Amino acid sequence: MSRILYLADKSVTLFHAGRHGAAAIQRFPRNENGFTQLRAVLTGLEMRPVLLLVDLIEEEFREELLPHAWGQDRVRLQGRHANKLFRTTPFRYSSITGRLKDGRRDDRVLFSALTNRDNVEPLLELLDELAVPLSGIYSLPLITHHLARHLPTGSNNILVITEQPDDGLRETYIRDHRVLFSRLAPISDSSPDDYCKIILAEAHKTQRYLNTLRLIPYGAELEIHALTDQARVDALRRTCADEPGISYHPASLSRVARTAGFRNHPDARISDALFTHLLNTQRVPNHYAGARHLKRRNTWHAQNALRAAMWLVAVGAATYSSINVVDGMAMSDEAQKVSRATEQVNTRYQQAARQLPVTAEDARAMREAIAMADTLEARHPDLEGLFSLVGAAFERQPNLQLKRFDWHASPDLEPGRESAEATAARVRSMDNYLVSHIRGQLKRFTGSYLEAHSEIEALVDWLRDQPGVRSVTVTRRPLNTRADASIQGAIRGGSDKNQAEFELRVVMEIAHGTV
Repeated sequence: MSRILYLADKSVTLFHAGRHGAAAIQRFPRNENGFTQLRAVLTGLEMRPVLLLVDLIEEEFREELLPHAWGQDRVRLQGRHANKLFRTTPFRYSSITGRLKDGRRDDRVLFSALTNRDNVEPLLELLDELAVPLSGIYSLPLITHHLARHLPTGSNNILVITEQPDDGLRETYIRDHRVLFSRLAPISDSSPDDYCKIILAEAHKTQRYLNTLRLIPYGAELEIHALTDQARVDALRRTCADEPGISYHPASLSRVARTAGFRNHPDARISDALFTHLLNTQRVPNHYAGARHLKRRNTWHAQNALRAAMWLVAVGAATYSSINVVDGMAMSDEAQKVSRATEQVNTRYQQAARQLPVTAEDARAMREAIAMADTLEARHPDLEGLFSLVGAAFERQPNLQLKRFDWHASPDLEPGRESAEATAARVRSMDNYLVSHIRGQLKRFTGSYLEAHSEIEALVDWLRDQPGVRSVTVTRRPLNTRADASIQGAIRGGSDKNQAEFELRVVMEIAHGTV
């Protein structure tokens, strides 16, 4: 619910506006007695920002041409020109309405101002005295284009005529959905027939003035949309006939209000409630309030943001605490369940253990199993040293190629030379070895077995010198020279790579790791 002050020429009205309408709380005359009453009412209300909607006779509109500019240059250019046009008032506003299509393509800029600052400043001083935040000062004519969207128009040039408080007839000219001119003419409470005569006279007068200002394109028709009660609408339809350059489209104010989202709008002549509803429901920029007028509003928003942040922190902390309490209760219940289940398992285990026979052989077997498990866990070999050793050896001899690599753990340096009892004792003593069988060949064999043997011997000598290597044996050479070996082969031209194969047996002490 928004709080809106409607400032007219003779009165100030306090409105409460919601999503579906607005209602006048009280109307105050613009004198000392009325401001005293307004002060008392605002003092009794909750501190909340107010919007000020002005509907004054002394509001002037001018459309000017300015060089096209961007960003801050445009802001400064328009500000200097507005100051030149309206020197006696700080309540000025400007907006771009279009751009020329030829020549320098200047911007069309609409300048407006509240030319008599004395109409506004007493009310602003009252709000400042009560420390009431001001959200902005808004021009009623400049928000009329929001109302024009709900009218059945067939032209880009329309004149919206509404009746305002304090006997005012507001005439606002809109071209291409942009307000270019507005005037507030006096009107007395009259019969429907007298109202028709006033509308006819004002329509012709305003059309001539707009033509003088060249605001209406040549040959364009001006649509007159008069919004009033149903009785005057019927009188206008009977009396006003379309003329060359002017057409009349009277409409019921309550029907247009319902189209604009104002529920339960009465069949009335005065449109102040409808305009406050438009201000509350449409996105309207601030028109005339300066930075010093909005300082309290910014402070109020900052305080609200801080309170909201503190509230969110408090809610988050409470939620987190509640979650912790719930989690703690759940964990406590779960712990009790686990404790009860553990007691049941222990009870069943003890019952089953008492029923099982215990013999010496069973205890001895259990001790041996535990010892064997400890031995296996402690004797987990670290193979990284073995692989690194073999890789480094063949890297030193680039002409030698590894074809197959097998390894196994052995408790004996030379298997088959010890008794079973000695082997079992060696197993328990953890004095074990890694036995590797390596098969390789020469990548480039020229046919010289002497050179082949030299390369293999260099590999063997290097392996024997490495720490942890207990023995290195050549079990097969490119040409087997053992006495008990049989001679086989074939006579062929050139070299034979199959004759350059060799095998090695490498025994290393195990470097025990951990499982």
